[in-house]
Amino acid sequence: MTYIPHFSRAILERGKGRAARGAVLSEALRNILEDNGYQLGDSLRVPGAKAFHAVRDGKKVALALKISSDRWVSANRSKDGRFGALEAADTLAVITFDSRYDWDPQRLQVLTFDCKEVLKKAKARYKRDHSDIGFLPLDDDSAWPDSPFNLKDLGNRIYDEEIEWLDDAEGDVAEAGDESEKSEAMEAVDVETLTNRFKQDVARELGIDLSQVEITITLKI
Repeated sequence: MTYIPHFSRAILERGKGRAARGAVLSEALRNILEDNGYQLGDSLRVPGAKAFHAVRDGKKVALALKISSDRWVSANRSKDGRFGALEAADTLAVITFDSRYDWDPQRLQVLTFDCKEVLKKAKARYKRDHSDIGFLPLDDDSAWPDSPFNLKDLGNRIYDEEIEWLDDAEGDVAEAGDESEKSEAMEAVDVETLTNRFKQDVARELGIDLSQVEITITLKI
């Protein structure tokens, strides 16, 4: 059974506690990778990404880390035509929950991927959409326009355990308690990326073109 410190169902709610959620899952991912033999070293210095030099079983590996609480993995293209950590790293490690739509998930999962295989999907998605902002689903659902780019059969599940939740009162206190952790996580919040992600979600759900969706997000923090 997995115990995630400072994590409660209240933090998981959509639009609430995004920074705290990201910080907790990031820490959990690092711990799980270490338990699976990965020794993380210096950063690969990929702008806007978490990617590191690492060693496992005596072999050097370039490791990219991503958080996917909704089972979609970001695969954005930079203005210079590159795909960031997917091009710089050998292995992609993704931490996620067992359910996309259920905001009361029961299990925490970590999957690893060959970055070259994920990169193929990312480039194919870009070729179709010509949008620098893109997300690849971990699951396969023919109702989704992005289903052809799913990663379902590419991942190696190295962790899959039941979550032991804190009660919400304790979790809310903990969320407010560690300001340094929240501050670090907030630095990673990219409003443009979030806006484009929500636009894609709306377009996907309504079956309309992305150009027909306009969303504005204002952070009051």
